[in-house]
Amino acid sequence: MKEEAVLILVVGLLIALIIGICLYYRTKLAEEKRKQMLDPVSGLLTQEYLRTHVLRTMDDRNRLLYYVVYFHFSMNHIERLGGEEKTRAFIQFTVALLRQQITEADTLLRAGYGDLIVVKQAETIQDIKQWTQTMIETIRTFSYAGGSLQARDAAAGIYALASHEVTYSAIMYHARQCAYVACQQEIPYRICGSKHCLRCQEDRSLLYAFAHGLEKGEFKIYIQPFVQAQTAVMVGGEVLSRWFHPERGLGNSRYLRRLWHRFFFVSRFAGLSHGRP
Repeated sequence: MKEEAVLILVVGLLIALIIGICLYYRTKLAEEKRKQMLDPVSGLLTQEYLRTHVLRTMDDRNRLLYYVVYFHFSMNHIERLGGEEKTRAFIQFTVALLRQQITEADTLLRAGYGDLIVVKQAETIQDIKQWTQTMIETIRTFSYAGGSLQARDAAAGIYALASHEVTYSAIMYHARQCAYVACQQEIPYRICGSKHCLRCQEDRSLLYAFAHGLEKGEFKIYIQPFVQAQTAVMVGGEVLSRWFHPERGLGNSRYLRRLWHRFFFVSRFAGLSHGRP
């Protein structure tokens, strides 16, 4: 009996040791993954954390109180007027402000070039609208180049998790679009899902067709030569693109150019001309 008791104790200790080792390495692995999702400039977690952790921990009950607020900033304009040092100061100012104005239940993330995301808990839509407006108004007080930010330099898109599709791609797309449009209209924010979001739906539909067209070879490349008038010698040229959609016909180049830059298709599109005469 004594030997059996000792054997049981040893087995139990071995099992506990194995479990402890597994938990230790699991924790270390989670920490490493978290470090990989840290933005080196701001020290914030990146938007990937929204997809891999935040959304996965939500259920139909707690997501009713959460909103995704996407803050978009015209970093090119800010950097052009204020310089690189002032741009870094703006990012630090904005991150510090939002950190002060969120609770433990909220999450602050770094999105694309200069943009920020707050997954924020609020009782009502009016609360989140008021909070977002206050944040944007405060951010716009940041001074540079002898003045403060213009209205089109900072705005936000608000996405209510309670009443919308909660897939990562849908959240990012619609929240970002509303923020972009708010900047263009020089208003503090826009609410995703309102009657004004039909343009977003149209853009998204066109983007799917655009990506499909890239894969199917629907884009044609042309070279427009530059000729010197006095000598009639060709001194350069410009590569032009045209999208020939099988149903819509020739695409509107001005409208498409806006989508290319907004959704980072430029690098993919540039590859079409690589190696072509």
